[in-house]
Amino acid sequence: MKKIIIDKPIIETKNGKTRWSCDISGDFINDKLYYEVEEKWGHVLTDDRLDAAFVAMLPYIMYRSKKEEPLELILKAPISEKLQFQIMSELVPAMEKYCDWYNSFQLSCETVKSEYKGDAVLTGVSGGVDSFYTLIKSKREFPAPYKVTHGLFIGMADRDDVNSVEYSNAKQICKELGLEFVYVESNVCGTIYESRHDAISTFAVSSVSLVLGKLVKVYYHSSSHTYDEFKLEEEGISMADPLLNHMCSTETLSMYCYSMVATRAEKTEYISDDETVRNHLLACGFTVDDNGKTKNCSVCSKCTITMIDLDLAGRLDDFRNVFDVDKYRKNPLYYWGYVFYKETHGLYIDSTLGMAKKKGYKIPFGSRFMGLIKIIKHGFKRTNPYQHTFRP
Repeated sequence: MKKIIIDKPIIETKNGKTRWSCDISGDFINDKLYYEVEEKWGHVLTDDRLDAAFVAMLPYIMYRSKKEEPLELILKAPISEKLQFQIMSELVPAMEKYCDWYNSFQLSCETVKSEYKGDAVLTGVSGGVDSFYTLIKSKREFPAPYKVTHGLFIGMADRDDVNSVEYSNAKQICKELGLEFVYVESNVCGTIYESRHDAISTFAVSSVSLVLGKLVKVYYHSSSHTYDEFKLEEEGISMADPLLNHMCSTETLSMYCYSMVATRAEKTEYISDDETVRNHLLACGFTVDDNGKTKNCSVCSKCTITMIDLDLAGRLDDFRNVFDVDKYRKNPLYYWGYVFYKETHGLYIDSTLGMAKKKGYKIPFGSRFMGLIKIIKHGFKRTNPYQHTFRP
């Protein structure tokens, strides 16, 4: 029987940083998984269990296990009793049944009932629409015990995140909203899975909140999807975030998938009158330097949909600090042409078209023709050619 062994976690502090790490070895891997925080957060790392590693490695293990020869996962430290029960009794069988990539495995480990006393309410701060929706909802509507108190920025070690525009932006967002800023760097997507992609992202992010288990009582995962899109499938597993987050909770850490009631256009409208959002919304990964001021590129697919949604909300001109609004105004066919180029093949298209209809918005004449031109230009391919290539 093939095996993978995860050793006990080790906590080390050096040069103002505290690192949680564990060795992973066996038939498919010989590596080290780590999570690193500022030294002041070192005391909240879960040094007595492997909850984070267990969740982070779940897709990796199941992808390599075989029906005829189940892989054995051996954990050299305990995991939380509730976590073990939920994942092994419900999530693993569900993934095996509904996802072609995954097979069950044998787990050898001890369990422990979590008795952590964390009181932080944590959510990821990316600067994007989904993240901001959770933050602004919390600020305006959440009761005190469930209001966000800490903002999380995750560096996945496949780039220099701590010096990135996104890092500085997230830190400033937390400052303006009165939140504690927590930065965690991990190699879970840098060396274990090689890159960040949808097949493993929910597990990777959930593992970060688990490694902060002594700090956190509630974690909000901001989803890009709506409940009517719920589906358990291997390539787009984030569509099943409500299930995944629930199954990755422990006795003392509750994970909630938030923001799945509102569509992308509705979220954009909801957050569009907040001053922090107007100055720090980063919708894309291709930011540009405009005379020392960081802005969105204003031409990529995410910028296109976000700018249209802001226009539908009547708020686009309020976002001149982060978008090139004049570029949009001068060539609306470029932006609306994308909508009709993607149509049912785009993640947020239905949301945008639905909002346009609701608002009685007059879509620029010639948008469909521009969409057709884009279809021809792209060789009649309307989906991302890379989206089916990623594996755990």
